Amino acid sequence: MQSDKTSMEITNLTIEKLGDEFGTLFNNLINEVSWIQFLWLEFNELFGKDEQRVNMLNKIAPDFFQMTQTILLESILLAITRITDPEESNIGGETKRNLTIKAIPKYIIDNPKFKKKINRKIEQIMDISSSFRDWRNRHIAHKDLILSIKNHDSKPLKTLTRQDIRLTVERFHQLFNDLEIYYQLPKSYFDLMIIGKSSSTLIYYLENGIKYQNDLFESKLLKG
Repeated sequence: MQSDKTSMEITNLTIEKLGDEFGTLFNNLINEVSWIQFLWLEFNELFGKDEQRVNMLNKIAPDFFQMTQTILLESILLAITRITDPEESNIGGETKRNLTIKAIPKYIIDNPKFKKKINRKIEQIMDISSSFRDWRNRHIAHKDLILSIKNHDSKPLKTLTRQDIRLTVERFHQLFNDLEIYYQLPKSYFDLMIIGKSSSTLIYYLENGIKYQNDLFESKLLKG
């Protein structure tokens, strides 16, 4: 979520200030971070509020919501690791450029001090999210055979915590807000993003459905 300017106005302003190549990269990275924020909000709305909500979901459809939790979590990890990949990957013997935050510093050529600051913020994101890459490489995008068959010689996956995901998402926000301030671009208010008619609406109907069912059961008891 950015200022009251339209998406097209922001896109054009960013390209005008940063140039076509950097501006296009910047706009696409902002979109990716917004997507990560959306997934993270959805995940928390369903599974991060409190134990009572999780118990309700497990009572209604445990297999479905377990699947939903896994898909959302893996989508978040994949989205984060994609935009923290190296600038280039070798695929089938051909070098491919990646959309990644690691490409940002090379465009900061007029201020070594600011470039150092941005590099440091990117390194912090890489450090916090290091466990995500292990999960992607050996469990999500690929299946490590030794790990899958639970061989005693397998190296355990790095510990994955909700706190690390939250911190990584926040560091993304800080990184791009710093860049927006420096380049005098409209600020992105990621933390004010609204989920809309998705998980929050689902929870509303589930809670009211349970309430209706309970009220109906109580009325039958009173009549009986």
